[in-house]
Parts: sequence; structure tokens; C-alpha cells
Amino acid sequence: MKVVRNLCIILFLAAAAAYPDGKEHDSDWLSARNPNAKMKALGGAGVALNNNNSPLYSNPGNMTYDPYGRLGLFYGNLIDGSHFAYLDYIYPFSAWGSIGAGIETRINDSSDYVYVYSFGLAGEIFRNFSVGVSGKALKKTLSDEGAQDYGLDSGIHYEPLKWLDIGFKVENIVTPELTYEESGVTEVMTRDAQAGLCIFRAGYFSFLADVYMLDLNKEYSDEISFRGAYGIEIYPDPAFPIRGGVRDDSWSLGVGILSRNMNFDYAIVSETDASVHYFQCVYKFGISPSRKEKELMEKEKEVERETIYFEGVLYLRMGEVSAAKGKVEEYKSRYGEDKKIKVLEEDIEKWLNKIRQEKIGRVNEFKKEILTDYYHGKLADAMTKLENLKLIAPNFEEVVYLEYLLNAGLFLEKGDYDGAEQELIKALQINPDSREVKGMYDRLREVMEINSR
Repeated sequence: MKVVRNLCIILFLAAAAAYPDGKEHDSDWLSARNPNAKMKALGGAGVALNNNNSPLYSNPGNMTYDPYGRLGLFYGNLIDGSHFAYLDYIYPFSAWGSIGAGIETRINDSSDYVYVYSFGLAGEIFRNFSVGVSGKALKKTLSDEGAQDYGLDSGIHYEPLKWLDIGFKVENIVTPELTYEESGVTEVMTRDAQAGLCIFRAGYFSFLADVYMLDLNKEYSDEISFRGAYGIEIYPDPAFPIRGGVRDDSWSLGVGILSRNMNFDYAIVSETDASVHYFQCVYKFGISPSRKEKELMEKEKEVERETIYFEGVLYLRMGEVSAAKGKVEEYKSRYGEDKKIKVLEEDIEKWLNKIRQEKIGRVNEFKKEILTDYYHGKLADAMTKLENLKLIAPNFEEVVYLEYLLNAGLFLEKGDYDGAEQELIKALQINPDSREVKGMYDRLREVMEINSR
């Protein structure tokens, strides 16, 4: 918990320190990336979002957490007159992995354009931790002179707590180099990274803080440039989120309209003396069969979890304390210790303390009840009462004697005569004058004689 808290503080302070830093070698750092209207409305923050609309590009690691097969279309008209569009498709091919493909284009005029073809793969490598990669082929034309090359992006997503997501992406791990044959000019793409966190309550609000680290390969500057981005999303209605964000000296706003099969997102971003509008539409094809199976398994696990808990509560109310403690231990071994099982454990201890005080002088009555069940052949009921007696009066000297006696009876029922005899010998060592042991010995001899005929 302390590690998560410290990581949150570090990321937040890093974003704050990076806002702004005065380095303008990449002044259009937001306009030229993130084909995602939701992130643009959040000021460019959102690498940690696990419900992002274009995870293939914004963070490949987020693709794992999308349960839907979906087709997304994005469009924006930038202030330099160029058009920015993106089409992508994400499909969860298994319960733990997704694939994606997309095409991005930026067109200024008929002679200046960029095409980026992407293909991604993401998978959950352990619980709540996902890794994704996205390969891409770039084709760029300037004044009818073209160049092309390949690159690779990668991202991770981690959800350490139910209210916290952490994301990290590196763009151009494999850095594309575009060489124009006629002019001989080589353009090397920058390697950039983005780290962020998202604090949220699903369906209510999200707060995001991201830090961009630009030109890690120092292609165009001697120093790495940092940029901070912040965003907030609130839900007046579960189907109508409102978003806002800041980065450098610019602001952004946006809204979303969410439905079962279709999401629509809009963002307006201030750019110097003008504003840019972005639109995105995502069509969801429904949950894939593998994800349905995963959801069903998770629901079944939750039902099992609640069943064990409520069985423990019921046993406690019935006074079956040993059974209640058994359910607590079973719950903790499967799901760990949470608040409600800890409360139940405390209630059991309170019950035991109360009973110990009330019945400290009544242990002989417990013994009589156990022996009554024993004489009536109700060994299972006698064992349950013995377990309760151990909890209430663990130092009662005859607890061990009674346990040996009941064990002998159970062995005899199973036909294990040697085991029964050994338990009776142990009981006699504690209570040599026991008439219960003598009676059991007589019964044991009778059964052995009958079986030997």
C-alpha cells in the first residue's frame, strides 16, 4: 500500500513539475498524437484509462481490459488545415488477450500526407497487470517525395487497487527513420514516453495526471522535454460524462454519450489563437464468447465468496463457533483478508470471550452433553460440541480424554479396530477409571469376536 501511495505522489509531482518547462521544440506535442477524443478532452491525460476508446494507439496495454469487439472512427481538423483521422478495430480473442488493427492518416493537401498502419497484441501476464505492443508501418509524402519505415510502440497497465489505475507507454521503441531518396534527407522519429495514473470511482468521477517525456533519443534536442497533463471526468448521469483538462497554457473540454452498442465522444481543445474540434464514434459488437466465460467465472467466484462468508455468519448465529472459524479460514485462504471477513473474525472472538465468561463454570455440563451424544451414537454431534468446548475452555483437562474417546468411536464405526484400540489406550492413560472406555472396550471385543467367526 505504501509503494502504491508513493508511486502516486511521484507521478503527480512529476506532472506538476513538468507543467510547463519552457522547452518548445515540440510545441504541437498534443495535436500530433493521441487519436482519441476522450483523452483530448482530458488535456492529453489518460494513458492509465482502462476504458479508453483507441487503446491500440494511446496505450496498447489497455486493449486487454476491453471486453467488447469494437470499431472506432476518429476525426479532427487541425489548425494548420490538415485533417486527422483514424480507424481501428479491437477484438478480445481470449479471456486474457486482445488483438487490434488500425489505420491513421493525416492529410494537409494532395502532396503532403502520412499513413500509419498499426497492428497490436495485448495480454494479461498476471492479475490486473497487462502488457501490449503495437507494430506500425509509416508512409509519408512531402511535395510528392515519399519515404516509409517501421516502428514499434509498447505499453503497460496495472490496477493495484479498485480505485487506482497506473499506465505507461513508450512510443517508437523501434524508431522509424524516413529517408527521402530524391533529396537524401532522413527524418528520424522521436522516441517518447508517457506515464500516468487515474484515481476513479466507476460511474462517478475520474481524476488523471500524466507526464510526457519527449525526444528520449535526443534527436532534436540535447535535453529531454517534459510536459504535464491533467484531466477530470464526472458523471452527472452514467450515460453522459463531462470532461475537462489542461496542459501547458491550453485547456480542453468534452462530453460523451454512452450506450449499450455505441459511444460518441466530442472534444474541443484550445490551440494558440484558435480551437480544434475532435469527434469519435465507437461501435461495440458485444462481448466475445471468451469474455462471457470469464465474466461468468468471476460471477461464480463472487457467489462462492459470498456463500462462504454468509455460511460463517450463519454458523456463528447458531453457536457453531468452530464451524464459523473454519469458514473464516477457508475464506482467507482463497481470497485473502478483507474488511468484512475481519469484522466476522472479530465477532467470533467477542462471542467466545462472552461465552468463556458466562460458561467458565459449566464445562462439566458440556462434558455431559458430549457423553450423552456419545451414548446415543451421535458421534458427529459430539465432535462438534467438543470443538466448541475446546474454544470455550481450551485448558479443560478432560478435553483430550474426550477427543480420544470419540476418535475411538469413529474408528470403530469405520471398522478400524486397531485404530480404535490405540485411541482407547491413550484415553485410559489419562483416565484409568473411565467407565466409558471400559464400555467401549467391551463393545470392541464383541464386534471383533463376531467378525472372527
